[in-house]
Amino acid sequence: SPDFIEQFYIPQLRYGIEPLLEANCRPVWHCDGDVRPLLNMLIDAGVQGFQGLQPECGMHLSEIVEKRTKSGEPRVIFGPLAVTTELPVLEPDEITRWEWFGLDDIPKPMFFPSEKLLKNYIENRFYKG
Repeated sequence: SPDFIEQFYIPQLRYGIEPLLEANCRPVWHCDGDVRPLLNMLIDAGVQGFQGLQPECGMHLSEIVEKRTKSGEPRVIFGPLAVTTELPVLEPDEITRWEWFGLDDIPKPMFFPSEKLLKNYIENRFYKG
């Protein structure tokens, strides 16, 4: 229940996220299902974005992007197209936003693991384990 989450989970989440925020990371919370009753709690705990939105469960991108971080910055959003509803049926002209960026024009700030991966790619450095 949201009450249980607020009482027991959110304080632990806040404790775990705090060092990440101090290191200028932007923690993203994976959110399968309908987590709208938890959004404000998660934002207050320091969550900077969401991944895995499911429109078929009521999690619509158009509503989520209106939410801001505690400091007023835009949310980090990953994977807003649902593989069960949108991708199988939408025609290319029905997709509301699809953007490609050149390696020199990638928007900032970026999720730091992705930024590191792209930096290594650009510098031709690959893991050879």
